[in-house]
Amino acid sequence: MPPIYSYAFSETDTNIWWGVQCSKNTYYSFLNSMDDVSRCFIYIINERGESVAVAVQGFHLEEEDIILAPDWLIERLACSYGDMVTLEFIDEALQKANTVTLRPAMTTSTDSPVFVECLTEAFNKLGILQLGTVSIQLDPSLPEQHTFIVESMTPGTICLADGEVTIDFLPAIDHVEPAELVEPVVPTLAPCDFSSMISTTPTTGFIPFSGQGRRLGSKP
Repeated sequence: MPPIYSYAFSETDTNIWWGVQCSKNTYYSFLNSMDDVSRCFIYIINERGESVAVAVQGFHLEEEDIILAPDWLIERLACSYGDMVTLEFIDEALQKANTVTLRPAMTTSTDSPVFVECLTEAFNKLGILQLGTVSIQLDPSLPEQHTFIVESMTPGTICLADGEVTIDFLPAIDHVEPAELVEPVVPTLAPCDFSSMISTTPTTGFIPFSGQGRRLGSKP
């Protein structure tokens, strides 16, 4: 059981948001287990038995037997730096995702005019998806990561993320409708405190994102 750390602990300062790095010995043990597959995927399992499926992006050059991972993955596992994790090679045949329902954390995540192209490239980098939270770097030239929740997916709960896939977008978590003002109530007999004359009743809700049902294709 190796401990897990952020890429920030790496002396090579790698900025891999879509996968993990393990020791050289562990990496080659995974390669020896692979059978006619182009990428290596594993489950990282915390001490409570919760797991995340993720791609292995090679081996690190650290002397210790540790796992280097993006912070979003560590947070999803509810781990602290140095917590012990278990690695399990994914040897079952996974199907490619046909449909994925995503809920952005921020409305602005889908504002880019090239959002679909960026999301397609990001999915190709991830290579694998499962239900739950994932953070994606949409623009390689910017360090900002965008958080999405995979609400549903077919044909399974864990699927390969490359190739063509239909994406349905749910309203972003941060979206709030403008507050609706209520007509002020003015007492007619007794003197009043003017601060109490205005009453507002904020109403919150979601406005569906306009780009539902987009079809993503693999990057040529």
